[in-house]
Amino acid sequence: MEKAGLQGERSVLLVEDDGYCGYFLTEVLRLPGLRVTSAAKGSDILDAAADTALDAVIVHFQDRVEQALVSMRRLAEHNTVTPIIAVSEEADVDVALAVVHAGAFDYLVRPFNNAARVEQALRGAFSRRDELRKQAEAGLGSGAGYGMIGKSCLLLELQRTIRQIGPMQVNVLIYGESGTGKELIARAVHLESERRDGPFVAVNCGAVPEALFESIFFGHEKGAFTGATRRHAGFLEEAQGGTLFLDEVGELTPKGQVALLRFLENQEFTRVGGSAAQKADVRIIAATNRNLDQAVDERRFRADLYYRLNVVYLRAPSLRQRTEDILPLADYFLTRFCLKNRLDPIQLSPEAVRLLDAYDWPGNVRELENLMEGLAATLPDGQRLITRKQISQYSGKIQAALGREDPLSEVHPGDSADSRRSADPYQAGRADYASRPGGPGPFPIEDSSSSSPAEAGTMEPEPMLQSYREACEAFEARYFKTLLEANGGNVAKAARQAGIHPVTLHRKLRKLR
Repeated sequence: MEKAGLQGERSVLLVEDDGYCGYFLTEVLRLPGLRVTSAAKGSDILDAAADTALDAVIVHFQDRVEQALVSMRRLAEHNTVTPIIAVSEEADVDVALAVVHAGAFDYLVRPFNNAARVEQALRGAFSRRDELRKQAEAGLGSGAGYGMIGKSCLLLELQRTIRQIGPMQVNVLIYGESGTGKELIARAVHLESERRDGPFVAVNCGAVPEALFESIFFGHEKGAFTGATRRHAGFLEEAQGGTLFLDEVGELTPKGQVALLRFLENQEFTRVGGSAAQKADVRIIAATNRNLDQAVDERRFRADLYYRLNVVYLRAPSLRQRTEDILPLADYFLTRFCLKNRLDPIQLSPEAVRLLDAYDWPGNVRELENLMEGLAATLPDGQRLITRKQISQYSGKIQAALGREDPLSEVHPGDSADSRRSADPYQAGRADYASRPGGPGPFPIEDSSSSSPAEAGTMEPEPMLQSYREACEAFEARYFKTLLEANGGNVAKAARQAGIHPVTLHRKLRKLR
């Protein structure tokens, strides 16, 4: 029976020394349309693998596991659009997971006893390559923005600073709330440096036990302690010639702070159980969501280490500081999800966009990403539009934060006049608001029948002559103006009376000028 061919000709780069994989692909598997190019491991495989016309790269690793992980990270960072299939003789689940975590698309064990498994890995890699091509065509690649989506002034200024300080040999400290993309910024600095071809190793300092810090960071020799059955390369050796990213550096224990400071002073370290000092050519980029100035004052973080890390300071803006990027980010996450899951495009309704714009996003970009993917995954079959109601029902957090802020937007066409009045607490409770202690209600209550023609001529246009958006903005302007006057200009008191967060009120006031 003739084998089913591939969709068009597929180009594969094969990196090995003994020719076994090449023989298996061409003589045993014999997939029609498969074109295999071989490269010896001694050659410059980074340049060969950087060819974006490739559909997959297959690499046979005979090195120690630690060295194989370093090589895999370099390959994955050098070409982010071509899937890499790692091949090794190590039939160990932990090794396979580590290699995949380092950037491999799939992991195969030699000798190949199952041709169907090899073919499955190839077809999966080709399918993934097609998805990445579609993403690039849709403008979802990292591009010049390093994967940072948006055109706000804060984001553009941050990108300009990254381009300026990237090539400099200085350590960088990034501050930002959780979910603002601090690792994305660190990778951007790495890509702008002369170390871009070297590894980028990310470490969560909060997850490193104090007792194992030196072993994990500096490595250990065989027999250094019970269970040390072989020499282990630490993070510093893995990052040799590249960048070591210390995420949540404020979580380092006192012992970890001392050990890191010792390395920063002379760029030397000694493996646990060893005696020879090792040199590491590594750039340090650290990130934190803690106030390290305060931690230094309270003696919870060493001042000398802080000054070593904080040579260049970058601030990751929160999402509420760049609200104009909310819609581009939401569209990006929806488009990416649809491409990955082979779904028709999904969009947001205008009311849904207004809701996203009004929310404070305490979880920042990560919260928005999770919300968009969750909504897209649970959207009813055949529906391609996300509504405001669905967002409120899906996220109790958003509903609680904004449920009382914009009640008019919950009114739907076809509601009766009575139901519309009951949906608007400002209309339903005018007398209550007017008689509330501490000042008048949220807007002046006037009897329109007693107004003279001259007075009527000085008011805003009739609601029916305005668009819905203009009418809402006019209402909000009157409401917040009267609310502030009633509270003597005190924003905190006004926010409490309105039942909204002070930050939300500040943003509303800026928006309404």
